[in-house]
Amino acid sequence: MTEASEEGEEGILRSTLDLKLHSPDRLSFAIDGTNESIKIRCKITAESYSKAIKSIIPHRKIGDEVCFSGTFSGQTVDMEDWENTTTEPVPDLLVGGKPATRPVPAALPKQDVSRIDLHLRYHARKEDGAFDLAFIVGADSKSLNKHLFARSGCTWSGWDGEKEIVPPYKLACGMDCDGGGMSVERIAGTGGVDLTFDYMRMSAGCGGGGRYRVGAGEESKKTAFRLERVPLAMCRPLKAWGRKQ
Repeated sequence: MTEASEEGEEGILRSTLDLKLHSPDRLSFAIDGTNESIKIRCKITAESYSKAIKSIIPHRKIGDEVCFSGTFSGQTVDMEDWENTTTEPVPDLLVGGKPATRPVPAALPKQDVSRIDLHLRYHARKEDGAFDLAFIVGADSKSLNKHLFARSGCTWSGWDGEKEIVPPYKLACGMDCDGGGMSVERIAGTGGVDLTFDYMRMSAGCGGGGRYRVGAGEESKKTAFRLERVPLAMCRPLKAWGRKQ
């Protein structure tokens, strides 16, 4: 603890600086200051920096890349199969004088996910609406007996649903044409991330056959898959799939 005082036009200002080291990457400090007319209480914490996503994603130059991976047992997520649909009428809507219909995908609740691989490549945003990183993600499902893949882009994000947090603590990744997406959030104080699917469009197999939505329903948004950084070589199958698309 350090204490200092200074005399100025508004009287004597006394301040106290209190530092606390909670862990190697988490430091908090508080400044107390008072004088004759002002009482100041300022708390600044470095805890948010232990969740900063940029510090674990290479982005010094265009082309920097990183690979994350995780294996799981007993973790499931709701899906939909858009290759197998039925139809239902749309209430109060006519097309050509006939009741309009819409496709209804086959529901696939609680599908097993045994492995996820994620490749990220930095390419820098040059205009509004562009992505900061390109991604390819693969998910293995034993219950489906399928390998699912998707590719698109991610942006740095600090949005927590109510306000923007600085520095960004996650990647917001989305598919074009209302294809849903996923969130990749740093696990505080580690080099790992939690990946959460949000009604994300994925295709099955190396040829891109089959259309699925991963992360259907509200419960799936609460299901996080922990991934750790691994050697880039583990993402070669993902990159090979990406080259075929």
